[in-house]
Amino acid sequence: MLILKKIKGYIEVTPKIKFYTERSYHSISLREDFIPQQSYTIKVFKGMPSREGQALKETYTQIVVIPDYSPRM
Repeated sequence: MLILKKIKGYIEVTPKIKFYTERSYHSISLREDFIPQQSYTIKVFKGMPSREGQALKETYTQIVVIPDYSPRM
């Protein structure tokens, strides 16, 4: 079973913010009050274990831009 506290040590968000992880069936979500229109670099480091016990073979890096909030009534 994948332990969320254990995998958090394999994830880095820049600019640095406090975040928490949530697990769904096939994915992990990072949660926090991300700032709209701000870009963040997410790194998942080599060695992070999967649910099946396999380790990530290479560090994965992705830049994401948080969308602006949609207007609501």
